Amino acid sequence: MPYFLAKTAVFLIVYGARCDAGILGDPAKVALKDSEFHRRLSEATHNPLLVLLLDTIQQMMLEVRTLVSTEQKLFDRVMPMHRWIIESVAARNAAGARKAMREHVEIALEIQRELIERQKSADHR
Repeated sequence: MPYFLAKTAVFLIVYGARCDAGILGDPAKVALKDSEFHRRLSEATHNPLLVLLLDTIQQMMLEVRTLVSTEQKLFDRVMPMHRWIIESVAARNAAGARKAMREHVEIALEIQRELIERQKSADHR
């Protein structure tokens, strides 16, 4: 496994362990760790445009990630996708990585929609 993938895989394991150990109670910490995961993954592509695009939206995404990090069972819904992405990239399985990323984005959007709907319902009470 290339060094950058090994480093990202180790980060994912540590990130998962920290989530298991209780950082899930701190949305800001979870959001920062998730941002770091996505940054490392973008660096692993060796595509400077992807890294630049990610950096451009990083602050906005940090706010979204902080909100999403308040979601119960977030870890159960997101971490399997992160693992699948890393395993696909490490195996140089482009189709698998693409599919994993699509499903990850779909789950992230689903969580965001759920949170927005809950906020709307709470505002109307």
